[in-house]
Amino acid sequence: MCSTVHCPDCGSILSHQKRRSVLTPQERRIMALLADEALSNPEIAARLDIAEQTVKRYLANAFLKLGVTNRVELAVLWHTEIFQLGLAS
Repeated sequence: MCSTVHCPDCGSILSHQKRRSVLTPQERRIMALLADEALSNPEIAARLDIAEQTVKRYLANAFLKLGVTNRVELAVLWHTEIFQLGLAS
């Protein structure tokens, strides 16, 4: 899977390596919990001690930044591109 992702600021196409820099540290933590542990929004919220609505907001932002439309696409992207390229940390 190789989706085209555009920079949210300037609209230029981002390389795989630049995708990490687009995500905030909290977005990456939430992606990891979703993709690696298959946690639901309430479970992620409890794990990170934040509101469920906050989890939803972070995920919505990550969806837009990465050009995905659902949790499955996000998990696939995490495992096939971001995680395997060492961009997760």
